Amino acid sequence: MSELKFISVVIPTFNRKSMLKLCLESFNKQSYPVTHFEVLVIDDGSSDGTEEFIEGYREHINFKLIYYRQKNGGPAAARNRGVKEAKGALVAFTDDDCVVDEHWLAECNRSFNESYIGGAGGVIVQKTSGTISDYLVHIKALNPPAPNGEPYYLVTANACYRRDVLLEVGGFEEAIKNPGGEDPDLSMKVKEKGYKLRFNPDNIVYHFHKSDIRSFYKTYFNYGRGSHYICNKWGNGVFKEPEKITFLNFLSLSNLKLIRKYYREAGVKYALPFWFLQNIQMLALSRGFQKGY
Repeated sequence: MSELKFISVVIPTFNRKSMLKLCLESFNKQSYPVTHFEVLVIDDGSSDGTEEFIEGYREHINFKLIYYRQKNGGPAAARNRGVKEAKGALVAFTDDDCVVDEHWLAECNRSFNESYIGGAGGVIVQKTSGTISDYLVHIKALNPPAPNGEPYYLVTANACYRRDVLLEVGGFEEAIKNPGGEDPDLSMKVKEKGYKLRFNPDNIVYHFHKSDIRSFYKTYFNYGRGSHYICNKWGNGVFKEPEKITFLNFLSLSNLKLIRKYYREAGVKYALPFWFLQNIQMLALSRGFQKGY
């Protein structure tokens, strides 16, 4: 049995108090002892009454909840604030649009039996239904490839690192102001120091995927900006520069063949919607990459 380590959970939030409530409720149900973890909510300048919600919610929880408010600086800056204030040997990250499994913290703890493990992540499971959500699941958007059992990088919706390793590498890159890019950059810095990343399939987080085209586009636009930063810093080993998209790309023969591909993979119901979403995704990535940071 693994030694029980004290774990600090860091949750950055911005104007999502209703979703944050669902996230916090999942920590009331943890199998991990409440004496061995704390939850730090870092409010990145919310204007929706998040602070008042936290104060009123404290009487409904059985764990240690600490709230910090800061001027809006993006999720990387918010997570770094959490790392600075954390008391745990391990720092676990999830997002305010997630719900963690009841054994999440226990599995985080179990992932660090060897000293060479600098960070560990797990599975991110679809919590919502709908075409966009189904597409994101189909392309494994939030589960990076893990050849030989080691992930290329960890997604901070479901990630845990040793706090001393986070401090050693300087935490998240705050120049990346939007969600997208700060996750792989941190993982690259950790691996550069000689530490390994671990994938634990029993470590599960449930995510509320985007459900409208505007949010979907914005997400991938931000990913494109982050990809530009990663490519400039780390080369094309993690992300490759996306193809510049024009209207003619949508009408090209190779693009239209994607409809047949999705028909084979997902059936007639999803063939056209998935083709459309992939085109929106690639357009957003391309334009975000061109903007960069």
